[in-house]
Amino acid sequence: MDEKDDFEITVFEEPVTIKCNVEGRNLIAEITIEYCDPTDHFFYIEFSNDVQIVTGPSDEEPGCWTVDDVKDLPYLNAVIKSLTDFMAVRESFWHKFEIKNGSRKLLVWAAQSEEHKNEFSVHFEGNYQFHLEKINSHWISWTIGGYEPDPILQPIVDEVCGYLDGKI
Repeated sequence: MDEKDDFEITVFEEPVTIKCNVEGRNLIAEITIEYCDPTDHFFYIEFSNDVQIVTGPSDEEPGCWTVDDVKDLPYLNAVIKSLTDFMAVRESFWHKFEIKNGSRKLLVWAAQSEEHKNEFSVHFEGNYQFHLEKINSHWISWTIGGYEPDPILQPIVDEVCGYLDGKI
């Protein structure tokens, strides 16, 4: 394999946008470029106040992300959960949308199964939450362990199903 084949740069035609709050300022973050090679994985993120950061998962500390400069930490912290969700769904066809959860909005990422077009893996708040599958006109939900999602999640499950109904 040639060295030039050892890396991949993805420039997103439409940046992946994330609403965020950095030190009391409401901003929009745009993931514009993803860079992967055998040893590194980075994202270039541009914020609506002209700040740009480069971040990626840490090689030394699983579950942690790195930035080049400590001044970039508030920006990373504002988007880290969404970045984690994006990492989980980016290889699939995915939907990103906001739903109301009590008095706040929740950014939801739903990755469509390649094998079953009516099946989705749902992520938010930086974690996998549950699976959904539409059979005929009804949705069923479960977790990877085969269990039903926590009953507290049911209003969120209902909102996600309502959104996906209009997309498939």
